[in-house]
Amino acid sequence: ARPVFSELGEALEGELDFLKEAQAMDKLRASLAFDTAGAASTPPLRVPKAVPGLASRRVLVMDFVEGTPLSKLGTLSPPPSPELRAYVGSRIVAALGEAYARMIF
Repeated sequence: ARPVFSELGEALEGELDFLKEAQAMDKLRASLAFDTAGAASTPPLRVPKAVPGLASRRVLVMDFVEGTPLSKLGTLSPPPSPELRAYVGSRIVAALGEAYARMIF
C-alpha cells in the first residue's frame, strides 16, 4: 500500500505545482489563438494569464476574466434555455478538444 500512496503523493505534488499550471495556461491560450489551419484567429475562450513574478510552486496569481461561471448559469435571470446551454457547452468542449489535440499532435 505504501508505494501506491507514495506514487499518489508525487502525482498530487506535480498537479499542485502552480508554475507548471501557469505554463499549461500559456500553452492552452496560445493553442486557442489559432484555427485548425494554423491561421491566427479570435480565441473562442478566454484563458487567464498568470501575473509574471507572482507565480510560484505554491501560489498562482492570474488576471481577472469577466464572465459567468458555468456552475452559475442556472442562476441567471432569466435563465438560459436548455438549447442555449447545450449549444454553449458543445462550443466549449469543441474549442478545448481542438486546442488540446493541437498541443498533443
